[in-house]
Amino acid sequence: MSARRAIGWAVGLLLTISFSTSGNVLAQTPLTPAAGADAGQPGTTVHEPSAPPLYDQTAHVGSNWSDSSDYGKSHGQLYGYLSNQAADDFVVPSSVFWKVVTATVDGQYVGVQGAGVDHLVVQIYANSGSNVPGNQLYSNTFAAASIINFATGTYGVVFNPPVTLGPGHYWLSAQALEQCTASNCKHWVWLESTVLANSESAWLQPTPAVGYNCPTWKPRVSSCHEPGSSSGPDLLFKLEGSSIPVRSQVFLPVVRR
Repeated sequence: MSARRAIGWAVGLLLTISFSTSGNVLAQTPLTPAAGADAGQPGTTVHEPSAPPLYDQTAHVGSNWSDSSDYGKSHGQLYGYLSNQAADDFVVPSSVFWKVVTATVDGQYVGVQGAGVDHLVVQIYANSGSNVPGNQLYSNTFAAASIINFATGTYGVVFNPPVTLGPGHYWLSAQALEQCTASNCKHWVWLESTVLANSESAWLQPTPAVGYNCPTWKPRVSSCHEPGSSSGPDLLFKLEGSSIPVRSQVFLPVVRR
């Protein structure tokens, strides 16, 4: 090649992402494989539900549990002042969307009196600046008959349609709606995890009772002392569904001669 020949180099790099990663958002547009795409190629495979799960925080079972129950909606507010709610957090990585199909929360029943649980409220929140639940993004109430493994207390629910989450920090809450006729109500509790993942689980009791002072979301153990004999900072839960890559396009260097 002649030294006098002009050599032009054009180098471009374009990364196009279909959402802002600075916020917590629902129902964004994921990458859809092109028609005829090989499902075995990286970035095009979609598992529903996923294996392994999208998020799994069930391996470190503690010896204690947290209350997360609404005692006021089904029985004339008899024990409504005891109502409370727990939540724990998870993070969707920056490179993917999650299409969440099922959620499992590991719990058990305590007490022997009363009719017990008739519904489960499942909610998803964005993270707040103080690392507790912030804006509510999703809420659904599941009747007992639709809850997987209802008799065991390890509840599974199916989101129909699935819940699509963009990259970000989120909180999952599961709260049982109880029909209690006595103070020793047979009710559901959420089992603890002994290992901290992300932020400490959160708890609130809108009408502070029995010594608690958490009318707004606060760290469950270190601030709310729920329960006082806690052995673990987090709660047991699992999310399953599809992990779908963010839409992206990259142009490699182009050489012109």
